[in-house]
Amino acid sequence: MNWACRRAISSLIVPVVVASASATASAGPIDHINPPAELVVEHAELALAGLDGGKVEGYVTIWNGTAVQASLASIESEAFGTIVILQTDFRTGETSVAPGIVQIPGHAELSMRRGGIRLALKAPVHYWDTDIR
Repeated sequence: MNWACRRAISSLIVPVVVASASATASAGPIDHINPPAELVVEHAELALAGLDGGKVEGYVTIWNGTAVQASLASIESEAFGTIVILQTDFRTGETSVAPGIVQIPGHAELSMRRGGIRLALKAPVHYWDTDIR
């Protein structure tokens, strides 16, 4: 797949975490030697598959600096009407919608990437210099 464009989207997406906790966006790189004791979106980017209206995928890195497991239930955005969490089975290579909730253990990091857990961003609301419909 031709990934023609990548853009930072930390401020455009907000993970919704079960148990009434929410994540904050990091202002810069996390110090992993002395990480914060909170749930933080470390990094976020999107990738456009071609400029001809191909699909848009999002990749988020979330640090769970708390002592308890966090549960990622959904992702919300002002820029996209629908965001679905996808997963690829590493044994079969088949991609499907992640069933239920994605768990992030305490003092661990969820790093979304192509071919693993990632986001499908649909129904764009805002447009940048490239039309992504």
